[in-house]
Amino acid sequence: MREVVLPHGRKRHGGAMDHAADCFVETSEVCRCLNDLDRYLAAMVSRIDIRGSSSNSGFLFETSIVSTNYAVTFVCQARRQHRLMVFMTEPYAARFLLGRVLPDGSSRIISNGALIFFDYLWHEGLFQDFCRDLSESLSLYESRWQDGRSLS
Repeated sequence: MREVVLPHGRKRHGGAMDHAADCFVETSEVCRCLNDLDRYLAAMVSRIDIRGSSSNSGFLFETSIVSTNYAVTFVCQARRQHRLMVFMTEPYAARFLLGRVLPDGSSRIISNGALIFFDYLWHEGLFQDFCRDLSESLSLYESRWQDGRSLS
């Protein structure tokens, strides 16, 4: 099993979150959430023109998921290689680089960045809530898209 040391010093192996070893390890739940995150960001990116103008905040898009336990905002920066970032405002302020938008307009997720974000959520006890809310948001978005209703 290959071991990767994450920037904050924890080690990532190749299985599930192991509290005893304090390691973040990939499971089917993590893979499913990573897939949902990739699809969610791809859906958001598909709605923007990367050559277009940004909002007053300097972002090409900005979307939030607000829960009773946490609040996160996903953004695509207008500059600096169109970075895809997530800003957590509650319960604690934090930010994570999740990927970037490629020149052809598609999104590319950086798995290490997403896993560091997931690791943070896990240690705050928010991972399952976030994955559930992300899946529900993605389902709602996809159902509106299929029905032809407004996506805003």
